[in-house]
Amino acid sequence: MENLKLFFEGNDYCTIFFKKNVKHISVNYNECDFVVSSNFEFGNANKEYIQKSLNKYNNSPKRVIVFLISDYNNELKIPSNVILFRTSIYKSIKKQNEYILPYIWESFYDDFQSLAKTKKPIVGFCGNVKNNTGLRESTMQKIESDTRIATNFIKHIGFGGGKSELIERFKNNILNSHFTICNRGMGNFSIRFYQVLSLGRIPVLLDTDMVFPFDKKINWDSYIIKAKTETQLTQKINNWWTQKNETDVIEVQQKCRQLFEDYFSEKGFGSQIFNFLIIEKNNPKIIKSEKPFFLKFPHLKYKIKKKIATIKINLNKKS
Repeated sequence: MENLKLFFEGNDYCTIFFKKNVKHISVNYNECDFVVSSNFEFGNANKEYIQKSLNKYNNSPKRVIVFLISDYNNELKIPSNVILFRTSIYKSIKKQNEYILPYIWESFYDDFQSLAKTKKPIVGFCGNVKNNTGLRESTMQKIESDTRIATNFIKHIGFGGGKSELIERFKNNILNSHFTICNRGMGNFSIRFYQVLSLGRIPVLLDTDMVFPFDKKINWDSYIIKAKTETQLTQKINNWWTQKNETDVIEVQQKCRQLFEDYFSEKGFGSQIFNFLIIEKNNPKIIKSEKPFFLKFPHLKYKIKKKIATIKINLNKKS
């Protein structure tokens, strides 16, 4: 097997992940194939901080791997020698050296438990709906209004209770539902998405110009249900349910769990990153010019849609 020679700048979450899960040989800077960056603070969404950290690599003779765990969605100026994995991005402004980073650090590794098909599909959600973040509340309202669907919603405005109690409630909500709503949060991604897959359940979500990981290798429509609007999503759930028999439902749950193990467990993702970097090492991409100016503001469409949906929610509450 071909070797991957890495130089580690420091000892942050990115370094820890690579050392534990990606096959490599640690070498000095001059000998390395890639530098693994430690310049990015976990969860920092400040654009100036992120851009300044990226700019440090402008004149680097080495290719640099960056993990950016952040809610920051919008465009960044990425040095051509940087391979940027980021949790939050819009598909329409994604650059060639920019990839979605699946947030895999809070997934579940319990033994797989199937949930048999019932007369109605059960759609669940346990979490924050404050200010209709990620169009979560408007999605739930639409699903609740459909009598063909059973719901299992636990809505929070903030959180209460101990951490272990909350995690157990959250996990049981997923296990007791066939589908779980996995709309975006503050960033254009969902941690819940990977947690649902880890428990062998089916994510359903509004696609807000999202990037789905490994989309050239994974046929995501075989595992999840996504749509552009709440109405379309509700109809797709019903269509899926009527087209599947009892065996089909269990098989898809098993496939979701297997997908998690192969791609989004720490071991599985580590293996995928290794394969990706070996290809990058041998066939480095030539970075093309940026996209046209008018494609750089996809977040505006989401904000407008969220504003309209929030107004409708408030009107429904008053009536």
